[in-house]
Amino acid sequence: MKGIIKNQPPPNFIRWVADYEKLTGTTSYSWNRLRDINDEDTRTRIINEFGYCFEKKNLRLALLQEQGFICCYCCKPLTNDKSVIIEHYNPRSKSPENMFDYNNLFVCCSGIEVGDDGEQIKPKHCGDAKDDILEIIEENGIFVRIIDPLEKESEEVFTCEKSFVYDFSGNIFESNGNQNAAFTIKQLRLNHQQLIKSRALVLEEAFPGITETGIIDLDRDEAKLYLDHYMQLHRDDEDSELKFEPFCNIVIFFLKFILHHAKTIS
Repeated sequence: MKGIIKNQPPPNFIRWVADYEKLTGTTSYSWNRLRDINDEDTRTRIINEFGYCFEKKNLRLALLQEQGFICCYCCKPLTNDKSVIIEHYNPRSKSPENMFDYNNLFVCCSGIEVGDDGEQIKPKHCGDAKDDILEIIEENGIFVRIIDPLEKESEEVFTCEKSFVYDFSGNIFESNGNQNAAFTIKQLRLNHQQLIKSRALVLEEAFPGITETGIIDLDRDEAKLYLDHYMQLHRDDEDSELKFEPFCNIVIFFLKFILHHAKTIS
Protein backbone atom coordinates (compact mmCIF):
# COMPACT_ATOMS: atom_id res chain seq x y z
CA MET A 1 0.00 0.00 0.00
CA LYS A 2 0.97 3.61 -0.53
CA GLY A 3 -0.45 6.54 1.41
CA ILE A 4 -2.97 8.64 -0.50
CA ILE A 5 -3.38 12.40 -0.31
CA LYS A 6 -6.97 13.27 -1.15
CA ASN A 7 -7.80 16.23 -3.35
CA GLN A 8 -11.01 18.22 -3.21
CA PRO A 9 -13.90 16.30 -4.79
CA PRO A 10 -14.82 17.26 -8.34
CA PRO A 11 -17.21 20.25 -8.20
CA ASN A 12 -19.82 18.43 -10.26
CA PHE A 13 -19.69 15.47 -7.87
CA ILE A 14 -20.54 17.78 -4.97
CA ARG A 15 -23.34 19.24 -7.04
CA TRP A 16 -24.56 15.79 -8.06
CA VAL A 17 -24.79 14.63 -4.45
CA ALA A 18 -26.67 17.80 -3.51
CA ASP A 19 -29.07 17.34 -6.43
CA TYR A 20 -29.39 13.59 -5.92
CA GLU A 21 -33.07 13.62 -5.07
CA LYS A 22 -33.94 15.81 -8.05
CA LEU A 23 -31.83 13.76 -10.45
CA THR A 24 -33.18 10.38 -9.39
CA GLY A 25 -36.67 11.19 -8.15
CA THR A 26 -36.02 9.34 -4.92
CA THR A 27 -34.55 9.98 -1.50
CA SER A 28 -33.26 6.39 -1.32
CA TYR A 29 -29.49 6.45 -1.87
CA SER A 30 -28.40 3.96 -4.49
CA TRP A 31 -24.84 4.00 -5.77
CA ASN A 32 -25.94 2.12 -8.87
CA ARG A 33 -27.85 5.20 -10.01
CA LEU A 34 -24.49 6.87 -10.63
CA ARG A 35 -23.45 5.16 -13.83
CA ASP A 36 -21.90 5.93 -17.18
CA ILE A 37 -24.68 7.11 -19.46
CA ASN A 38 -24.30 5.54 -22.89
CA ASP A 39 -27.49 7.00 -24.30
CA GLU A 40 -26.85 10.44 -25.78
CA ASP A 41 -30.53 11.44 -25.60
CA THR A 42 -30.61 10.71 -21.87
CA ARG A 43 -27.40 12.66 -21.32
CA THR A 44 -28.78 15.63 -23.29
CA ARG A 45 -32.06 15.57 -21.35
CA ILE A 46 -30.22 15.65 -18.02
CA ILE A 47 -27.98 18.50 -19.17
CA ASN A 48 -30.98 20.49 -20.38
CA GLU A 49 -32.83 19.89 -17.12
CA PHE A 50 -30.05 20.35 -14.59
CA GLY A 51 -27.37 22.25 -16.52
CA TYR A 52 -24.80 19.45 -16.24
CA CYS A 53 -24.43 15.67 -16.28
CA PHE A 54 -22.13 13.89 -13.84
CA GLU A 55 -21.18 10.31 -14.64
CA LYS A 56 -19.33 7.58 -12.79
CA LYS A 57 -16.44 7.80 -15.28
CA ASN A 58 -15.82 11.41 -14.18
CA LEU A 59 -15.50 10.33 -10.56
CA ARG A 60 -13.33 7.37 -11.52
CA LEU A 61 -10.91 9.62 -13.39
CA ALA A 62 -10.64 12.07 -10.48
CA LEU A 63 -9.81 9.20 -8.10
CA LEU A 64 -7.31 7.70 -10.54
CA GLN A 65 -5.53 11.02 -10.90
CA GLU A 66 -5.09 11.56 -7.18
CA GLN A 67 -3.81 7.98 -6.73
CA GLY A 68 -1.38 8.22 -9.64
CA PHE A 69 -3.22 5.44 -11.51
CA ILE A 70 -2.28 2.67 -9.07
CA CYS A 71 -4.52 0.44 -6.94
CA CYS A 72 -5.09 1.78 -3.44
CA TYR A 73 -4.30 -1.66 -1.98
CA CYS A 74 -1.69 -3.50 -4.07
CA CYS A 75 -0.26 -0.62 -6.19
CA LYS A 76 -0.95 -2.48 -9.43
CA PRO A 77 -1.23 -0.08 -12.41
CA LEU A 78 -4.77 0.94 -13.35
CA THR A 79 -6.31 2.20 -16.56
CA ASN A 80 -9.29 4.49 -16.95
CA ASP A 81 -11.94 1.93 -17.86
CA LYS A 82 -14.68 -0.13 -16.26
CA SER A 83 -12.23 -2.78 -15.03
CA VAL A 84 -11.40 -0.34 -12.21
CA ILE A 85 -13.52 -0.59 -9.06
CA ILE A 86 -14.65 2.51 -7.20
CA GLU A 87 -13.89 1.32 -3.70
CA HIS A 88 -15.75 2.32 -0.53
CA TYR A 89 -13.28 1.84 2.33
CA ASN A 90 -16.18 1.80 4.78
CA PRO A 91 -18.50 -0.61 2.94
CA ARG A 92 -21.80 0.72 1.65
CA SER A 93 -23.70 -2.12 3.27
CA LYS A 94 -22.44 -1.22 6.74
CA SER A 95 -21.94 2.54 6.46
CA PRO A 96 -24.60 3.88 4.06
CA GLU A 97 -24.09 7.36 5.53
CA ASN A 98 -20.57 7.34 4.01
CA MET A 99 -21.74 6.27 0.57
CA PHE A 100 -20.95 9.61 -1.06
CA ASP A 101 -18.22 10.75 1.34
CA TYR A 102 -15.35 11.56 -0.99
CA ASN A 103 -12.77 10.69 1.68
CA ASN A 104 -14.24 7.19 1.76
CA LEU A 105 -13.80 6.69 -1.99
CA PHE A 106 -10.78 5.19 -3.74
CA VAL A 107 -10.08 3.15 -6.84
CA CYS A 108 -8.72 -0.37 -6.73
CA CYS A 109 -8.11 -3.22 -9.13
CA SER A 110 -10.72 -5.92 -9.64
CA GLY A 111 -8.28 -8.55 -8.42
CA ILE A 112 -8.61 -10.53 -11.63
CA GLU A 113 -5.31 -12.07 -12.76
CA VAL A 114 -4.72 -14.09 -15.92
CA GLY A 115 -2.00 -16.74 -16.18
CA ASP A 116 0.33 -17.47 -19.09
CA ASP A 117 -2.24 -19.95 -20.38
CA GLY A 118 -4.85 -17.20 -20.62
CA GLU A 119 -6.93 -18.69 -17.80
CA GLN A 120 -8.10 -16.64 -14.83
CA ILE A 121 -6.12 -17.29 -11.65
CA LYS A 122 -8.33 -17.77 -8.61
CA PRO A 123 -8.91 -16.57 -5.97
CA LYS A 124 -9.04 -12.85 -6.74
CA HIS A 125 -7.45 -10.15 -4.60
CA CYS A 126 -8.01 -6.52 -3.52
CA GLY A 127 -11.53 -5.23 -4.30
CA ASP A 128 -13.13 -8.60 -4.92
CA ALA A 129 -11.42 -10.14 -1.89
CA LYS A 130 -12.38 -7.28 0.44
CA ASP A 131 -16.05 -7.36 -0.55
CA ASP A 132 -17.95 -5.70 2.34
CA ILE A 133 -15.49 -6.73 5.06
CA LEU A 134 -13.58 -4.00 6.88
CA GLU A 135 -13.00 -5.32 10.38
CA ILE A 136 -13.47 -8.50 12.40
CA ILE A 137 -12.89 -9.92 15.85
CA GLU A 138 -10.51 -12.86 15.49
CA GLU A 139 -10.76 -16.13 17.41
CA ASN A 140 -8.30 -14.83 20.01
CA GLY A 141 -10.62 -11.89 20.69
CA ILE A 142 -8.38 -9.32 18.97
CA PHE A 143 -10.17 -6.63 16.95
CA VAL A 144 -8.49 -6.07 13.56
CA ARG A 145 -9.33 -3.93 10.54
CA ILE A 146 -8.00 -3.28 7.05
CA ILE A 147 -5.51 -0.43 7.12
CA ASP A 148 -6.87 2.87 5.79
CA PRO A 149 -4.72 4.38 2.96
CA LEU A 150 -5.44 7.84 4.46
CA GLU A 151 -4.42 7.08 8.05
CA LYS A 152 -1.29 8.79 9.33
CA GLU A 153 1.05 8.08 12.25
CA SER A 154 2.25 11.67 12.09
CA GLU A 155 1.89 14.66 9.80
CA GLU A 156 4.36 13.21 7.30
CA VAL A 157 4.13 9.44 7.85
CA PHE A 158 1.30 7.24 6.53
CA THR A 159 0.41 4.24 8.69
CA CYS A 160 0.27 1.91 5.68
CA GLU A 161 3.84 2.79 4.68
CA LYS A 162 5.17 1.74 8.10
CA SER A 163 3.02 -1.36 8.50
CA PHE A 164 4.45 -3.69 5.86
CA VAL A 165 7.82 -5.16 4.94
CA TYR A 166 8.93 -7.10 1.86
CA ASP A 167 11.50 -9.69 0.91
CA PHE A 168 13.60 -9.91 -2.24
CA SER A 169 11.19 -12.42 -3.77
CA GLY A 170 8.24 -10.01 -3.72
CA ASN A 171 6.43 -11.33 -0.65
CA ILE A 172 4.75 -8.88 1.73
CA PHE A 173 4.62 -9.29 5.53
CA GLU A 174 3.30 -7.36 8.50
CA SER A 175 5.87 -5.14 10.23
CA ASN A 176 6.72 -5.79 13.89
CA GLY A 177 3.75 -8.06 14.49
CA ASN A 178 1.23 -5.45 13.31
CA GLN A 179 -2.04 -7.37 13.49
CA ASN A 180 -3.99 -4.93 11.33
CA ALA A 181 -1.35 -5.34 8.62
CA ALA A 182 -1.50 -9.13 8.92
CA PHE A 183 -5.28 -9.02 8.55
CA THR A 184 -5.00 -6.63 5.58
CA ILE A 185 -2.60 -9.00 3.80
CA LYS A 186 -4.80 -12.00 4.49
CA GLN A 187 -8.17 -10.42 3.65
CA LEU A 188 -7.01 -8.63 0.49
CA ARG A 189 -4.81 -11.59 -0.55
CA LEU A 190 -1.83 -9.31 -1.09
CA ASN A 191 0.41 -12.37 -1.38
CA HIS A 192 -1.52 -13.61 -4.39
CA GLN A 193 0.95 -15.50 -6.58
CA GLN A 194 0.58 -13.02 -9.43
CA LEU A 195 1.19 -10.01 -7.15
CA ILE A 196 4.31 -11.67 -5.76
CA LYS A 197 5.52 -12.30 -9.30
CA SER A 198 4.79 -8.72 -10.38
CA ARG A 199 6.56 -7.20 -7.36
CA ALA A 200 9.60 -9.43 -7.96
CA LEU A 201 9.78 -8.31 -11.61
CA VAL A 202 9.60 -4.64 -10.57
CA LEU A 203 12.36 -5.21 -8.00
CA GLU A 204 14.57 -6.93 -10.56
CA GLU A 205 14.06 -4.06 -13.01
CA ALA A 206 14.92 -1.47 -10.36
CA PHE A 207 17.82 -3.43 -8.83
CA PRO A 208 19.21 -5.95 -11.37
CA GLY A 209 20.26 -9.20 -9.72
CA ILE A 210 18.49 -8.55 -6.41
CA THR A 211 16.15 -11.54 -6.58
CA GLU A 212 19.14 -13.90 -6.87
CA THR A 213 21.80 -12.19 -4.75
CA GLY A 214 19.81 -10.07 -2.31
CA ILE A 215 22.31 -7.27 -2.98
CA ILE A 216 21.41 -3.71 -3.95
CA ASP A 217 24.45 -2.04 -5.49
CA LEU A 218 23.62 1.61 -4.75
CA ASP A 219 25.34 4.18 -2.62
CA ARG A 220 23.40 6.68 -0.50
CA ASP A 221 23.34 9.46 -3.12
CA GLU A 222 22.11 7.08 -5.82
CA ALA A 223 19.44 5.74 -3.47
CA LYS A 224 18.19 9.28 -2.80
CA LEU A 225 17.86 9.95 -6.53
CA TYR A 226 16.01 6.69 -7.06
CA LEU A 227 13.73 7.44 -4.12
CA ASP A 228 12.87 10.87 -5.51
CA HIS A 229 11.85 9.22 -8.77
CA TYR A 230 9.66 6.52 -7.21
CA MET A 231 8.01 8.97 -4.81
CA GLN A 232 7.01 11.36 -7.58
CA LEU A 233 4.32 11.30 -10.24
CA HIS A 234 5.61 11.34 -13.81
CA ARG A 235 4.38 11.16 -17.39
CA ASP A 236 5.25 8.47 -19.93
CA ASP A 237 4.95 11.14 -22.63
CA GLU A 238 3.76 14.74 -22.96
CA ASP A 239 0.12 13.79 -23.52
CA SER A 240 -0.26 11.15 -20.81
CA GLU A 241 -1.55 11.41 -17.26
CA LEU A 242 0.73 11.81 -14.25
CA LYS A 243 1.34 8.37 -12.74
CA PHE A 244 3.29 6.56 -10.06
CA GLU A 245 5.51 3.66 -11.06
CA PRO A 246 3.61 0.35 -10.79
CA PHE A 247 4.27 -1.40 -7.47
CA CYS A 248 6.40 1.54 -6.39
CA ASN A 249 5.73 0.63 -2.75
CA ILE A 250 8.18 -2.28 -2.71
CA VAL A 251 10.96 -0.28 -4.38
CA ILE A 252 10.40 2.63 -1.99
CA PHE A 253 10.64 0.22 0.95
CA PHE A 254 14.10 -1.02 -0.06
CA LEU A 255 15.37 2.46 -0.96
CA LYS A 256 14.34 3.77 2.47
CA PHE A 257 16.02 0.74 4.04
CA ILE A 258 19.27 1.60 2.23
CA LEU A 259 19.10 5.23 3.35
CA HIS A 260 18.31 4.31 6.95
CA HIS A 261 21.09 1.73 6.99
CA ALA A 262 23.60 4.23 5.55
CA LYS A 263 22.53 6.85 8.12
CA THR A 264 22.95 4.32 10.94
CA ILE A 265 26.45 3.37 9.81
CA SER A 266 27.57 6.97 9.38
